[in-house]
Amino acid sequence: METAVEKAREALARCDWAAAYELVAGTARDSDDPETLEVFGDAAWWTSYNDNARDAH
Repeated sequence: METAVEKAREALARCDWAAAYELVAGTARDSDDPETLEVFGDAAWWTSYNDNARDAH
């Protein structure tokens, strides 16, 4: 079974920024996992949540 991060990475690959953001936004805020934060930061950047993107990176 795919994790939310894996699904979000796939969404980023197909340029579905909003879906990627929604998939990881809830878990990323409390995470210190580098992969989760990277995906969250990228999704936040592409959806213009620039403060979240900066904080994640």
